[in-house]
Amino acid sequence: MRVLVGPRTDPERDPSAAAAAIALAGPDGEVVSLRERGVRTLSRCLSQAEVALLREALRGGAGQVAAARADGWTGGAQTGGERPACAQRALVGYLCRGALLPPGAAPRAAGVAADRGLRLVAVTDHADLTWRSPLAGPNDASAGPRFPSMTGIYCPQTVWDRVAAVEGMIVVCGVVAGVRDDARPTAYEVEMAVAQGHAAVSSELVPVAIVAAHLGLRIAAVLVAGT
Repeated sequence: MRVLVGPRTDPERDPSAAAAAIALAGPDGEVVSLRERGVRTLSRCLSQAEVALLREALRGGAGQVAAARADGWTGGAQTGGERPACAQRALVGYLCRGALLPPGAAPRAAGVAADRGLRLVAVTDHADLTWRSPLAGPNDASAGPRFPSMTGIYCPQTVWDRVAAVEGMIVVCGVVAGVRDDARPTAYEVEMAVAQGHAAVSSELVPVAIVAAHLGLRIAAVLVAGT
């Protein structure tokens, strides 16, 4: 499976995140850095050129592909297993950054101690609190509909099957709130996310999920806690 990595993650400098991405991709998959593809931030409205680059990365266009190597980015043990039956649409993986939301508390962007493992969220759904879409502006009807359905686009079972059994990975399932800046969420964003019982907040998740749905894809999304 093709797995995209959000622009705030450098797999060569973050072996734990790289291990999670490689496990999600599976032995025959590939891991693609959005930063290397030209999408350098998801915390603001994307330009039409950036949306086109994101579409190409999701579709599997040519460009630099980050793959497991023997120079340190080798990940952990693969969990194997067959892909769960998720619907007939093609499936793409995505690893993004965000901040955990303990019940009744503010986000913890620092993550958890190393001896407790890497804390991950297998995304079951999202709630967009940003009120903005990467599809704003002229729509390319040949690529997808103006207002794509977001119903059932997430496939958390794939994340669970492939990543949860990897040593050092602590995986929970939950809904993620899309915010403008998960390092500094507004009081409104925190209040709404906590009130609705969301597991985390992220400024990297929603734009990619919307474009994936626009292309008719489903997404196995995993959030890595921490900056």
